[in-house]
Amino acid sequence: MTHLPSIAADLGPTAAGLSSLPQRPSILFACRDNSGVSLLAEAIAHQTHHQLRAFSAGIHGSGAVDDALVECLESEGIPADGLSSKPMEVFGFSGAPRIDLVVALVAGARERIERLSGVARIPVETWSFADPTAVADPRRRRHLYRMMMPRLRAAISGLAASRAEPAFAA
Repeated sequence: MTHLPSIAADLGPTAAGLSSLPQRPSILFACRDNSGVSLLAEAIAHQTHHQLRAFSAGIHGSGAVDDALVECLESEGIPADGLSSKPMEVFGFSGAPRIDLVVALVAGARERIERLSGVARIPVETWSFADPTAVADPRRRRHLYRMMMPRLRAAISGLAASRAEPAFAA
């Protein structure tokens, strides 16, 4: 299991990175209810890193996809179609997509992920992002999503780059 030391570490990948994973690794982004941040990460990864298979899920079940997130994605030219909220447990079922790495995006997610049957044996990396879905005003939520996009893009790019760079091989 891997911990990123702090946000100051630029949310980059750990030394082991994705170097030991299959040719096209599958990454599962997890947040509280899969209505905002994890869906944003999934959408960004789909748009910018075709060498990754990206999925998202909620550690405490699923909720409705945040309309402010969809509006933010559309305004940035990132497709939102196909995004859906789902609980983490579906990735432990037989026939679910193979997951090579779970990225916990919010506080407390790692502990919950490590307890889930079928998902508990997957390496977990922890990043720390605020959860805009807790904000009532949709305009403010759109703004918060927009503000976190560069940081999230950089973190996902670092993760994808670790797959290709021999320096990250363990």
